[in-house]
Amino acid sequence: MPAEVIFSPSRTVKVHLCNMSPHGLGILVRGLTRSFHPGQDLLIRYKSLGRNITRKIRVVNVSPGRIGVRYTDGLGS
Repeated sequence: MPAEVIFSPSRTVKVHLCNMSPHGLGILVRGLTRSFHPGQDLLIRYKSLGRNITRKIRVVNVSPGRIGVRYTDGLGS
């Protein structure tokens, strides 16, 4: 599922969601892993069931081409 990670109002990166759970996401980042580091707080924006969703996330795992994040906004958890 296409998504967008928001670093700042002027910097966003297009990514692909590969795993979703009530507590976090697995994200394919295609060579952009240097942009991410564990503990980094970001926003993610995606569409689910026809609704635009923006959530606060924290990077917990970085591996080649993929990152794992946990929701930090308390919604749905």
